[in-house]
Amino acid sequence: MNTKQKTRLTGVWTAAICVLFMGGVVYGQKAITVPVGQQQVVDVKKLARVSVGDDKVANVQVVASGEQIIITGIKVGTTDLITWNSKGKKITRAIYVISRDPRQFAAEVRELLTDVEGIKVKVVGGKVLLDGAVLTASDKLRVEKVAKAYPEVINLVKICTGIHNEILAEEIKKNIGIPNVNVKIIGNRVLLRGFVVGEEESKEVEKIAGAFAENVINLLKVKKVMIEVDVKFAEINATAGKDMGMNLLGGTLAGGAGMASGGGATPSWNIGYNLTKALNFTHSKGNATIRKSLHQSTLSGGEAVFEHGGEIGYKVAGSGSADVIWKKYGMLLKVKPEVDSFGEVTMHINLEVSQIDPTVEDRTGLKIYRSESDVVIKPGQSVILSGVTDVLSSDFKKYTPGIGKIPVLGLLFSKKQAAKEKKQIIVLVTPTTPTFIPAKRTGKAMHLLQGE
Repeated sequence: MNTKQKTRLTGVWTAAICVLFMGGVVYGQKAITVPVGQQQVVDVKKLARVSVGDDKVANVQVVASGEQIIITGIKVGTTDLITWNSKGKKITRAIYVISRDPRQFAAEVRELLTDVEGIKVKVVGGKVLLDGAVLTASDKLRVEKVAKAYPEVINLVKICTGIHNEILAEEIKKNIGIPNVNVKIIGNRVLLRGFVVGEEESKEVEKIAGAFAENVINLLKVKKVMIEVDVKFAEINATAGKDMGMNLLGGTLAGGAGMASGGGATPSWNIGYNLTKALNFTHSKGNATIRKSLHQSTLSGGEAVFEHGGEIGYKVAGSGSADVIWKKYGMLLKVKPEVDSFGEVTMHINLEVSQIDPTVEDRTGLKIYRSESDVVIKPGQSVILSGVTDVLSSDFKKYTPGIGKIPVLGLLFSKKQAAKEKKQIIVLVTPTTPTFIPAKRTGKAMHLLQGE
């Protein structure tokens, strides 16, 4: 490159650095911003002449000393201030007339975003510039909402990348709280890997990650867990059950619902630790008899069904012949357990007891008692239903002959003997996960979804 080319290149760079081209006007100094109805004083040196492009936007007055100019904002808009010095040098500057001082709403924006880390608020001309990087999608959404409320705000805030992604991934994992879930940030996406023990848990984890980032890729595997459901029907001395403090007969579980057709007594669902041991202890003292033990296995989220009873048939007149329709009666217990990564089991329990209603003609009707409840069981806990005898005694004044010969039903309907000996029938439901090792809580354990 020769000397002439270097000189020409230097001149081009000098021009690019010193002036700013806007709308065909050359500006060599910082623009002037003034709100409508307010004034701003501009210092000048050796002023010879001054001119304003649009006097309807701004008014210009020269102070008597000739070294200052007073600019008054007339209406919102943009115009030019041109000054000449005594040597004939011309300087052109932009005048922005705005509705109010940008420093005022810049202060308001700072106040609204004071707890959002990683952003910068600057006043540029008549605008407020938001710049920087935030850690979470929720922070970015908040910045966007604030910027939308102020037309003068230019929002350049992004979600952070690089080293900050590691911090964000750790924060997401902390709020999920499941050791078997791994979090990785790739670009603007959150990648979830590992395993959980239920579809609902997978959805909850995805929701938590979605609170931090707009795009979530859920690659979590749902581990199938077998749950053993043990059910015991026991006859217990009511007085001994209360006196021993085992909570085998006391307390009502919030959320439990009993629906008795006769509108009489209502049983109670309650939970507690070591109820099986308490029942065995009561049995060892001669105050309880375990009449029936049932067992089933089901997948987490599946349903275990325990059914005991019979069927009664009755004829229905048809075309040329009589059809026989069968109705089931007896006891139907449905247990739907679902375990989470920490071993806690959510169960929906539905108990139905029915018998033929002798008051209905042709014995085609059934008298039905139902009770259901949703419970959350911690490892080592059981659910117990007490008060069944009182309910059935109240609602089933008469029962079908021979029903006492059916397993479990004979126990439930033995009200005369139970009343004589002041005994109660209890149903004990215990879920276990013998092959599943629960995770230890390491974080907030998804309390974020519950606002905790």
